[in-house]
Amino acid sequence: MKNPTISTGKSLLIILAVLIVLPVGCTMLFGGTNPSTAPNGTAQNSTPNYRIAVLSCAEQRIKGMLKSPSTADFPWGTSKAQITLVEGTTYEVSSYVDAQNSFGAMIRSNYTCRVTYEPNTTMCETRCKLEE
Repeated sequence: MKNPTISTGKSLLIILAVLIVLPVGCTMLFGGTNPSTAPNGTAQNSTPNYRIAVLSCAEQRIKGMLKSPSTADFPWGTSKAQITLVEGTTYEVSSYVDAQNSFGAMIRSNYTCRVTYEPNTTMCETRCKLEE
C-alpha cells in the first residue's frame, strides 16, 4: 500500500510548481510590460488585459477588409504588435497579417488601426488602414 504522506507531498509539489510556472509563463507570453510604467507613450491602462482586447478589436476589423478573411494569419500574442496610447481609451495598433490575395497567393500586409476601447463594455470603435 502507498504511503499517503509521500503521495500528498508529490501532489503539493506539483500544485506549487503550477502556481509558480503558470503566472511567469503568462507574463512572458503576453508581453510582460507593466502598463503603469510603460515608457514613451506606450499604452497605459489599469486593466492588464487591455492589450489583448485592443488587439482583438483591430484583428477583427482587419479580417473584414481582407479578400480571403478565412486565410488570415496574425502573429500570436501581443509581442509582435505595437500598441500605443493616443489619449484616454484610444489606442493605435500597428502589426501585420498574412493572408491570401485575390489570386490565392499568401502575402504579408502591414496595418494600422485606431481603436477606442472601453474596458467595461464588449464594444470597440475601430478605424483601420491596410497596406497591401
